[in-house]
Amino acid sequence: MEQNAKQLLKRISEKVGTLTDKKISQVAYAPNYNEWRAYIWQTRPHWEDITWRVKEPNNRGEAEVHLGFYSAQPSEALNNAIEKAEALSKGKVNHVVKNENGIRLVWKENLNDIAALDKLYLNLEGLLNDFLAIAFDVLISQIQGIKMEAEIIDTQNESIEKEGKLLIDDAITIDKSNKPLKIFKISIQGFGAEVTIGTLDNNEIEKISTTDKSLDACVLEDFDDWREKDDQYHNFGACSDYVIEITDENDELVCQLYSENLNEYDDEEFELKKYNSLNIDTKEPLLICISFHKGTVFQGEFEAEEFDIKKLRLEIDDEVGIGTYYWGEMLRNIYYNDEEIYETDRYTDEASFEAYSNLT
Repeated sequence: MEQNAKQLLKRISEKVGTLTDKKISQVAYAPNYNEWRAYIWQTRPHWEDITWRVKEPNNRGEAEVHLGFYSAQPSEALNNAIEKAEALSKGKVNHVVKNENGIRLVWKENLNDIAALDKLYLNLEGLLNDFLAIAFDVLISQIQGIKMEAEIIDTQNESIEKEGKLLIDDAITIDKSNKPLKIFKISIQGFGAEVTIGTLDNNEIEKISTTDKSLDACVLEDFDDWREKDDQYHNFGACSDYVIEITDENDELVCQLYSENLNEYDDEEFELKKYNSLNIDTKEPLLICISFHKGTVFQGEFEAEEFDIKKLRLEIDDEVGIGTYYWGEMLRNIYYNDEEIYETDRYTDEASFEAYSNLT
């Protein structure tokens, strides 16, 4: 039986459980990156995390497996940890992705090749605990540094307030209320789509220009996986006639938003929707593929003391399309209190498929 990314992530999680006491805390699907993510550790609001990422396999059954750590606060200590992690991984990974905020170790394996997966697990056994030790040491020190700075500034603010002066603008203060956070669920029902825009190579152009098939059939039957034809754009999101529902821990509905009325809460200081303008190179020979879906196109969770509509933000891709064909706007990301809400599941039926090119 063929495996997918979620199944591989489950197997890796089980393997991790035998190698270390650091368990998986949360699993989520990131549709914009076509990957499943498992969080070993994460903090808020100063975002630090240690994650597994497994990208959905291509048509050859190959999937990328990532293990990495990240901090929103670049520092000398973080840079040293990144260098240590890179040195630790030499000869045990396919390649490394790094920047000032973190590092990811990358393996590319065939999900259906038992020998390849055994090699992956062997490499994990050789470096996992040392890698996690490096990650935890530096990220905990990052958090302690942030908290120490917060305590100092908070003390200064209290002193200034006693003297009747204004508090320092943008000061970091510690929340001393200790109010319990509630878990809210967000779901989107209605119509959605997976859309890719990619540059056609000479071989693909010849296939399109010489076939008697429709473009839809040519792409589905004669191309490699159309989802990988995405060097210009890729998104899976709600697109029309959808309803956003937010429920509390008791499954009580606290907010319901309809796609045609998303502006009703806007005022001079708040806009629910934030638009992204796409940068598509329409001078290139392009193919746009649209897989239409219907059902629950997004589910996720977030934490808050109480729900506040003005802390919700929808990131929308505007005018998705090429040439004379424009699909319209698509929901890309959802944020609450400036933190992205990651997708945990979706339940949809694929309704139809269409492809267009600016060659014709």
